[in-house]
Amino acid sequence: ISEYSRIIGAPPPHLEDLAGEVDERLLFEAGLAFGETPSADAGDDLRKMFERAVLTDGLHLATVELRRAEVTGDEGAIKEAAHICKELSARLAALH
Repeated sequence: ISEYSRIIGAPPPHLEDLAGEVDERLLFEAGLAFGETPSADAGDDLRKMFERAVLTDGLHLATVELRRAEVTGDEGAIKEAAHICKELSARLAALH
C-alpha cells in the first residue's frame, strides 16, 4: 500500500471500499498477462508498469497546463507547471 501512495501521491483508499468479490474480467486479464504461474518478479514488473502509466498521464496533464499558462502569460502558473513537468520527467527517467 505504501508503494501505491508513493506512486499516486495520495493515501490509499480504505480497505473496506475494496472488499467484495474480485472482478472476474480483471482476474482473467491478469491471467492472460502473467500466465497461470507468474514469474517471481511479475509483481515488480506490474508495479513499474503502473508507475510508468501514472507518471506519463501526470506529465501529459502538466504539459497541457503549461501550454495553457503560456498562452495566458501567467508567469506563476508557468513556473509551477514547468516545475511539475520537470519532477515527473525525472521520475520517468529514473524508471528506465
